[in-house]
Amino acid sequence: MTVSGSNEPRPTDRETNEQLLAFMKGQLIALGPHSATTENLVLGVWRLMAVWEETLPHIEDAGPDYATGVADGLGQGLRHIAAVWGHHPNYQPHFAPQTPAVAEAWSR
Repeated sequence: MTVSGSNEPRPTDRETNEQLLAFMKGQLIALGPHSATTENLVLGVWRLMAVWEETLPHIEDAGPDYATGVADGLGQGLRHIAAVWGHHPNYQPHFAPQTPAVAEAWSR
């Protein structure tokens, strides 16, 4: 699949998720424990990513059920967290929170 107006292949959801996890792991490692607050935040994000990593391999088999909803929710949360590093050269546009998660996009 390609992005319209481009010949470059668009990453699959699995590739995008793997890239997001690798990007965030790199950023968290680079942060290091600067303070107790940062250390607690980093620990919480690591735990969130661990839960997401456990869920992701089963999504294709699960279908539209609880596991898919959990994975979608965790992925959106991680995309919001990753946006902190939006200025980083390795940040990808597909790491940005997706439209359905943005309140302004919800039908009223």
